Amino acid sequence: MDFSSFLTSLATSFIIFVVLMLLFTWLSRKPGNKVIYYPNRILKGLDPWEGGSRTRNPFAWIKEALTSSEQDVISMSGVDTAVYFVYLGTDLLLGFKFALLGVIGKNIFAVAMVNLYFTISFYFPQKMIFDSYMLCPDMVKVHST
Repeated sequence: MDFSSFLTSLATSFIIFVVLMLLFTWLSRKPGNKVIYYPNRILKGLDPWEGGSRTRNPFAWIKEALTSSEQDVISMSGVDTAVYFVYLGTDLLLGFKFALLGVIGKNIFAVAMVNLYFTISFYFPQKMIFDSYMLCPDMVKVHST
């Protein structure tokens, strides 16, 4: 994948993200949808917009999600959500580590293969016939005659 394809994919994903966030914000602010978006708050007798207003910043939930403790999550959403958040955090951490290892490991492997190639070429020049065969099979006929 070249860089322009990456940027196109990134821009497309970002546009979809913004559209979905605006749709969520619009739907969650409608009074008839509070049963759908805030069922736990309603069941506990709390106001769905407690601690904020209907006109609050649509991205305020990000700060609330990052600063809430595990006990807050359990009291508002239940143990299942808390367990899922722990799983998600572990999954993201492991995914990041494996992705980093893949990028670094791939580069280390490429450098090792280049070093191995030049070492074999230096100490065993006759192996170059095999390399020529890999690059162009017609050259084997030239070397073998």
